[in-house]
Amino acid sequence: MSAPIFLASGNRMKRVMWKGPGGTWGDLAALHKKAFYLDENREVPLELELTQRSFMLRDPEYGVAYEGFALHLVKEGSVVEIRDCVLEAEAEAAAAEARAIQASLAVGPDEYFVVDARPVAGRGERAPSEFSESDVSDVSGDNMSEDEGGDKRSRGARRRRGARDVALQSATPGSLLDLEENPITEEEQKAALEWAKRVLDYRRRAFTLKQRTWQFLDEPSSSPHATAFTFFMLSIIVFSTFTFCIETLPQYYQHETVYSDKFFVMEAVCISLFTAELIARLCATPDLRNYFYDRMNVVDVVAVAPFYLELALADAQIPGLSVFRVVRLVRVFRLFKVSRGSLTIFAETMTRSAKPLYMLVFFTGIATIILSSLVYYAERGEWNETLGMWMRPNVWYCEVLVPADVGPAVKDPLTYTLDSGLNEPCVWIDPDTYGVEYPSLDYPSEAMFRCPFAFEKDAEKCVKTYEQSPFDSIPTSFWWCLVTMTTVGYGDVVPTQAFGQVIGGVVMIFGIVVIALPITVIGSNFATIYKSHVAAETFTAEERERREETDDELSDFEDDEQEVAPRNDDAL
Repeated sequence: MSAPIFLASGNRMKRVMWKGPGGTWGDLAALHKKAFYLDENREVPLELELTQRSFMLRDPEYGVAYEGFALHLVKEGSVVEIRDCVLEAEAEAAAAEARAIQASLAVGPDEYFVVDARPVAGRGERAPSEFSESDVSDVSGDNMSEDEGGDKRSRGARRRRGARDVALQSATPGSLLDLEENPITEEEQKAALEWAKRVLDYRRRAFTLKQRTWQFLDEPSSSPHATAFTFFMLSIIVFSTFTFCIETLPQYYQHETVYSDKFFVMEAVCISLFTAELIARLCATPDLRNYFYDRMNVVDVVAVAPFYLELALADAQIPGLSVFRVVRLVRVFRLFKVSRGSLTIFAETMTRSAKPLYMLVFFTGIATIILSSLVYYAERGEWNETLGMWMRPNVWYCEVLVPADVGPAVKDPLTYTLDSGLNEPCVWIDPDTYGVEYPSLDYPSEAMFRCPFAFEKDAEKCVKTYEQSPFDSIPTSFWWCLVTMTTVGYGDVVPTQAFGQVIGGVVMIFGIVVIALPITVIGSNFATIYKSHVAAETFTAEERERREETDDELSDFEDDEQEVAPRNDDAL
């Protein structure tokens, strides 16, 4: 599903429609060229080369753009910055021209045009990068007359021009040489950065109780307590699923609901915990209206609803009500909440592999129809008009003489048997018929059996038997064809005729070729997407650590500043 995102390059920003999870880096580059060049009737520069490192995703919480992100993080409203050398050069030229105009008109403080990390004011003096009270009063008098405002603005402009002249005189040549000989130290640069954070009111955003609760419930990595709570809920899910399976054993099964049963008590405790978490989520969610648009949130409701439905309808005689118990198993899908990355990787892999999957399904379907038809005609056998079914040859029963030196000396039909080696056993020929049919047989030291053979041993002494053919139609043959092509081979249905076995070999080879090739592409896509996700997670973790270190340093700096502030006031 397409979603609107924003592309920023140079000093410009465009709104475009992003493909969503199915988008690629090439699609992102094509959107950039279309938005900033083709839509404006501009030719795409030949020197413009966009790689994966040319794109940076702006973090929605901290506002920092970073590279090496995964494409699944690009969602509706995301801002993607592109390093376009052409547009960046145009932006630099426009900024330089604007600064030149502002400098000629003496608009803005002098420090806007020269950035220096080293403080230029002496001890106890106001740094020139801050506005003075007179400067603020020059431009903030809403009730001043036009003449008064003009005079004061003129005086402020003259004062700034004078300060600029003094700064330029002091900067040439001694101070510039001093900068070359004594470059800015790391401590001075750090102090300048901390000053910029104070001026920009850089603070860690204060969360309300509702926001902290939602972060605790929805983001396991937000704190150690949130991680512990998440693992606790996962253990409850696993425990409830385990008890659900165990209570179906015959020795524990209760057809009717018994409230004193230990399994019911354990299920009630688990459901109460799930319900409490669901209520907390509903109370803390930042967007209650769109809460149930997330499928995982719907799973929470569906997981607990059957339990309360059974309680409400316990006294009602409704057949099949116990079937709703199986719906409780949907709570297992909540495990995906903790491992959203795995589900995202799988979905993105399937989306990117749509064409190979289409080829797999298409060729498998065509091969199933053709090969099932061939094996049907090869294995259906002969039509039995009396039974109304297809009968195929099964085995040949042939006469077998057991000599006196094999087996016991006295062969009794009640105690002596002969193994055929097949599923069908050997059958005794009635000894009462030996005198007529086998006059030379020395019974009971010798015996005659009729044993099954997979081939016709003797045309005169063998009788062919038939069985119902499992390949009695083309649709029935689909099952065998799919099982054989996927190399599963259950063995429940097998071809027994020579031509049918040849077709079976063709089906095996065709299945290996047709299925293996698309699976290779899918595996390659999975490896690529997995590497990008791991890189993005590694970058995010490192970025989070850097931000935490910066916040800690800023907090220490502010504490030191508050201790020093009273001393400066006393000195003044």
